[in-house]
Amino acid sequence: MKVKSVILMGVILLTLLSVCAVSADTIVMENYTFDIPDGYTIVENDTQLILYNDDYVIYMYQGPILNPSVAKQNRLNKGFTLIDEKNYSSDGAIINQQNYFDDCLNSYVYTLEKNNKTYIITLVFDGDEPISELEDNPVDGIIDSLT
Repeated sequence: MKVKSVILMGVILLTLLSVCAVSADTIVMENYTFDIPDGYTIVENDTQLILYNDDYVIYMYQGPILNPSVAKQNRLNKGFTLIDEKNYSSDGAIINQQNYFDDCLNSYVYTLEKNNKTYIITLVFDGDEPISELEDNPVDGIIDSLT
């Protein structure tokens, strides 16, 4: 009987450890979940989530959003330079991506709808010049993993 209890406790412990490992890589918000890119620190507040590492800052917001063209005009009015804009779909998400450059900062603004929810995800990083495309963009993994 004691052996069965030890085995059962071992199975329960193994299950708990595997659940903890999964939760370390996935964040669960009130209305959505997504996989966290490796090496990011997370800061949460009521309306948005901020992830950052040494190279990038990612702002996430889920809720009602402005039309992308209205938001674009607001950014242009504030002095941002539009570098590139494209519309595409990825893993069930309909995405508008606008890339801006201002004061040595590149900003990629993703307005998207996925699973009947709307999001704005902004990736910001330093740069001496505008960069229209990142080869290893951490936002791609976030968008693909949104549920």
